[in-house]
Amino acid sequence: MMKTKILIVALLAACPLWACAAVAQTVPTDKEQLVARVKHIYNKVFAVYARAENDLSVLNDTNFDGLYCSDDWNQTVAKVTEKDSKNDDEIGFFDADYWVMGQDFSELSISDVAVESINGSRATVVMMLHNCGSATPVRLTMVYERGNWFIDDFCEDYDASGPDTTSWKNSMLNYLKEP
Repeated sequence: MMKTKILIVALLAACPLWACAAVAQTVPTDKEQLVARVKHIYNKVFAVYARAENDLSVLNDTNFDGLYCSDDWNQTVAKVTEKDSKNDDEIGFFDADYWVMGQDFSELSISDVAVESINGSRATVVMMLHNCGSATPVRLTMVYERGNWFIDDFCEDYDASGPDTTSWKNSMLNYLKEP
């Protein structure tokens, strides 16, 4: 009888933990929520870039990747940065900025943000990124981790019918394979 009561108390005590674990692993599938997340990310990023037009140091003080990109993206960027640090005589991998799809920036905005797909904890979002008077089609690969959606890859000038040949992440991974 005593063992039964202890077992019941133990199970009841553990149930809230199971419920929390189930809630924590639930991935939202609401496309409007994902579009809102992407717009929120880019509004925050572009607000800092607007301040950077007068003081470029604010870009160095803000870790957009840490705030808005996946753990895997950040690990890949860290490896590329480490490799670049060993090549003093070369420009390095990052000769453009994936947040603005260019080297220069002005009049930044996004439009036509739409979710192409949500598949488990991965999603694809497309949009137009406006910079310096030009519009660039961008496809974002998003992953759900740490309780929110984060960018896992940036693809510019993508061809909707073909592979992501302009994937920043794939380009970084290929660069890391080079001697």
